[in-house]
Parts: sequence; structure tokens; C-alpha cells
Amino acid sequence: MCGIVGAIETRSAVDPEVLAALNRSMKHRGPDGDGFFFSSCHRLGMAMRRLAIIDPEGGQQPLFTENRQIAVMQNGEIYNHCELRGQLEARGHVFRTRSDTEVLAHGFEEWGLSGLLDRLDGMFAFAIADIGRQKLYLARDRFGEKPLYYHAAPGRFAYASQMLTLAAYPGVDSSWDFEGLNSYLALHYVPGDRTVLRDIRKLRPGHVVTVDWQAGRHHVECYWRLTETDERSRQPEEIREQLERSVRSRLIADVPVGIFLSGGLDSSLLAALALRSLPRIATFSMGFAECSHDERPYAQQVSDYLGTTHHHLVFDGDSFEELLPRVVADMDEPIGDQAMLPLYWLCEVAAQEVKVVLSGEGADELFAGYSYFNSVSSSTRQRGWRGWLRAVYRRGRNCPNGTTESGFPLLSCQHERNMWLGNTSKANGRLRLGKSNCHDPLRRACLADVESWLAEDLLMKLDKMAMAHGLEGRAPYLAASLAEMAFSLPHRQKIDGNRNKTILRDAAASLLPPDIVERPKQGFVLPMRRWLSDYLGLEVVKDLIPFAGLGIDPQPLISLLESEVRNGILRERLTYAVVVLAKWAAHARGYIERLRRTGSRIECAAA
Repeated sequence: MCGIVGAIETRSAVDPEVLAALNRSMKHRGPDGDGFFFSSCHRLGMAMRRLAIIDPEGGQQPLFTENRQIAVMQNGEIYNHCELRGQLEARGHVFRTRSDTEVLAHGFEEWGLSGLLDRLDGMFAFAIADIGRQKLYLARDRFGEKPLYYHAAPGRFAYASQMLTLAAYPGVDSSWDFEGLNSYLALHYVPGDRTVLRDIRKLRPGHVVTVDWQAGRHHVECYWRLTETDERSRQPEEIREQLERSVRSRLIADVPVGIFLSGGLDSSLLAALALRSLPRIATFSMGFAECSHDERPYAQQVSDYLGTTHHHLVFDGDSFEELLPRVVADMDEPIGDQAMLPLYWLCEVAAQEVKVVLSGEGADELFAGYSYFNSVSSSTRQRGWRGWLRAVYRRGRNCPNGTTESGFPLLSCQHERNMWLGNTSKANGRLRLGKSNCHDPLRRACLADVESWLAEDLLMKLDKMAMAHGLEGRAPYLAASLAEMAFSLPHRQKIDGNRNKTILRDAAASLLPPDIVERPKQGFVLPMRRWLSDYLGLEVVKDLIPFAGLGIDPQPLISLLESEVRNGILRERLTYAVVVLAKWAAHARGYIERLRRTGSRIECAAA
């Protein structure tokens, strides 16, 4: 686990001092060491920061093949690296470390990029340099557990694990991307390959970019995506066994491992399965002072039942005001998800005890756990495809701002966003959530959330908040084999009446107390309306928006927030997202300028 950064310059050379400064800006992602590689004439430069999880002593990057013609740097973990190593050693490859990253170098040489990617079980964003052919390959894991950003311009290509690190690279235009802003103000995150910055793109999950630095060109292609297959019923035991294999593989580490335990079904099942491999494990939960939002009793119940070493925290309004500026400074790209605040604190505490945590991301998207999936399922059963279309229409009509294809409610309507962004030609008015390859309505809705909400909110949130504290988060539900199995399940094994995640609950029945197995989903639901009302006085609102430097007329947004605070009709999701955007923009501008100015001479504070 670490952060990676690199560049290709076809008209000059990569400046080692610039690359070193950018690499230092990611020190929090990898406090255990760094590594550099430059090709002849410095046309290619690669760097990384390391969080030592596998082979702490010998796994320093870059790692090479025997002839040193293939160089690799990775942010992530390859869970089946031991199995792949055995196959490669049988083919004559000689390894010099126990590191999972070295498998990428030899695997690329033996199987090529496509063959390597097909075999990997892991979370990763990696860079492979084929020095002889003068090509660079960047790949991101199937679901997007690890982030990767890139910039492409004539004569230049650069990439990094952090958007703000990349924004400081010479020649990168860090002005606003209005289509990205349009998406953010609708969703509180930016889906697809765009960001809020004009010159920076995200490599999408399951995609690879190939850069030919001799020819000075690049192309991006998809190597994996969930696809619609024939429905297949499964026994609960099959799901449980598949998940247990995933949990077992994600417990592999040369450092202590813990679990984020909410007391809900998903994390409780992970804890129960983990204890089959580890006799004792640390669990961590977050509670809230307001009883209606507090899940601590359920987490404690599960901990007592399983016998874990439990740690819990209490989040309140004072925590909100204290943590907000710290979270904004560490989120790298703006994500207006309120749950980042307690997650940040939870990661900070967990990092004092462990270096790796398991978390339940992906279960709701793959097993249809959200309540808004219920209308998709019932309409499909009763009226088929046309019934689902009518249900989508009704949801959009009943929700004043509209919904995504899955039913996720938007923060604002397009008319408002046009007014806020001014020149509507800058943002074409459409939300780009990708094209679904599914005809089945429930799968289509699940896939919409997998490729947008899961990838660009939940997994980004886990990565940014965990890595801010040098902590590695792992998501066992996102093993490709388990995800494909879940995606092919029939409706009744996902939603049966009002019972969501049906087969997952059945799989947990023999491992957990009945009231935990049947608990409805709660999630991190914060009493944000009251906290924001207390936090946002009118003078604070006036200071926030102009300070963001959005390059647009701030008055419509100021008027909106003033009116909502004054009249007590606060739309807390929208208001919080705007506050985050404004505070993030102020931080980002100062951070980019500071990093560009100081270069390699003064160590820059982490983003």
C-alpha cells in the first residue's frame, strides 16, 4: 500500500527535484519509505511512497524482472500473490523478495498485461514500465478501491494517486471543470473519468491506459466490467464459503489487522468469518450522542457475542466543528459525503492499534441492500420492464430534484445548477453515469450504484480517510468471484418482500444473533441539519462561497444558503456539499501553489 506518481516528457526530461517534491506530498499514504526510477535520458520518471504491509523488510519498490527491463510500482495489495508466485517460479522466474508487487513484474513478462490482469485478485493502482518497448501501463482495480489520476497533453503525460499532487505538476491547468462541478452539485461526488479540475482525469475502475512515450500518445481501454449473465440460484452456504475465502485472503498481512464493526449485517458477518482464521481480532465502531443515530449497542452486542477486542467512539457536534477542516484538507478531491467526518476519526483511532482494517463496502450494491431498490424489484415482478420504467418516472416525479438510475436522490435540480454555474454551455446539463449493459432492471440499478456511488464515493472515502492516517482499508465483498456470483442471483435471493439482501442474511443465520441478522440497514446517518444550522451563521455563509474562487457568480449560492438558514428549511445534503466544496477549493489553491513554489527544497505538508 502506498502512493505512486510519475511522468513522461517527450520534449525534455522529467525533473527529479519536481518528482521528489510531489512524492513527498504523499508521505502520509506511505510513511515507511520511498522509491524512484528514471529511464535513460529521464524521459520517464516514477516515484512511490510505501506503507509496508507485505514483506516490510524486502519489498522496497521499484521491483524488476531479472533482466531489469520491466519496472513496477504499485499502490495496493495482490491477495493471491503467493499462488501466482508459485506458477511463475514453476516457469523459471527468480524472485528476490516476498513482496506481492514483484509478482506484477514477472507476471507481466510471462503473461502480458491482459493475462496478468485476468489472474489478479486484489486492490491496486499500478504502473508498469516496459523499458525496451518504451511503453508505460497504468491499471486500476476492478471496482476502484485504489485511486489513480492522470494528465495528458502534447509532449507530456503524468499520473498520481492524489489529484492535488498531480495538479501541482508543471504545465497542469488546475482551473475548474464545469462539467465536473455540475456533477458534484447534483451528486456530492464526480462520477466517471472527470474531476472538478480541467486538466485531470480519473482512470476508471477496471480500466488501463497505455502510454507510448516514443510516439507521444496514449489510449484508455476497459479490461473488466460486471456483465449480465443468466440468473443462477445459489445456496446460502455457497455465498458464505465464497465470502469466507475472500475474508481469509484479505487477512494476509505481516502487520496487525482489525475490522470496522457497525453492528449491521455486513460488517458483523465479516467479523464472524474473520474469527475463523484469527482467534482474536480488534474491532472499531463509531457512535453518536443522539440515541436515534447511535449504533454502539449493536456493535457491542456483536463484539460480546463473537469475543472481539472492541473500541468505540462517540461523535457529536463539537467533533463536527473540530474535524471538518482536517477532513477537507485530507480528502484530496471534494466529496460531500457527511460520513467522511466520523470515518476520519475512526481511522485515526484504528491506526493506533492496527495497520489494516476490513470494511463492508460493496455488500449493499451487490446484494441490493438499499431501500430504494425495493421499488425496482416490486415493479419488475408485477409489471416487468415497463413497470420498472414507470417506477423510475414516479421516483423522479416524487423527488423534486430527480434521482439517478438506481433511485439515489439528487441534491439539486438542473435548473438550479444552471443558475449557479452561470454559462450552461460550460456544463452541458447532463449527468454522465455511464451506459449500462444490463436489461434486467434490478441488476441495472445495482450496476449504476457499483460504477458511480460505490466507486467514486464509498471507496474513495475509505481510501482517502484511511490513508490520511497510514491505514490500509480492505473490502472483502469486492472479490471479483463473489461479486459475479452476487450479480447473477435472481431477484428473490436479493429482495424478498421487504427483506433486502435475502441470501446474505440466510448465509449469516448460523453465525450471528437473529436480531443482528435481520437488522435493517442504518449506515452513518448524522444529525447534520442541526449541526449545520449551528455552524452556518449568515456571515459564515457569505465568507465561504466567495473564498472558494469558483470563477462564477457566487451570489445565487449565497442567496440559497442564506434563505435556507434563515427559514429553517435547510437541505442538509446540498448545504454540506457546498460547504465542503468551498472549503476544499480554498485549501486546494493554497496547497497547489505551495507545492509548486517550494519544489524539493522544503517538505510540503500532506494534502
